[in-house]
Amino acid sequence: MERDDLILISVDDHIIEPPDMFVNHLPERYKHPFAPFAHKLEAFRSKARSKARSKARAAAAGAAR
Repeated sequence: MERDDLILISVDDHIIEPPDMFVNHLPERYKHPFAPFAHKLEAFRSKARSKARSKARAAAAGAAR
């Protein structure tokens, strides 16, 4: 088995949290400190998910050859 054949899977991505966790699911008293950060966090997560999907598609396409 070659190193490029291995697939890394992160088990600490918290994929079960709602995407709007820090905006809509916090008690009112905690919302203010996280509000500016929440949009950046969601953008980061969205970009990471997109990148992971692209890598998975590329790996699947390579495996199908």
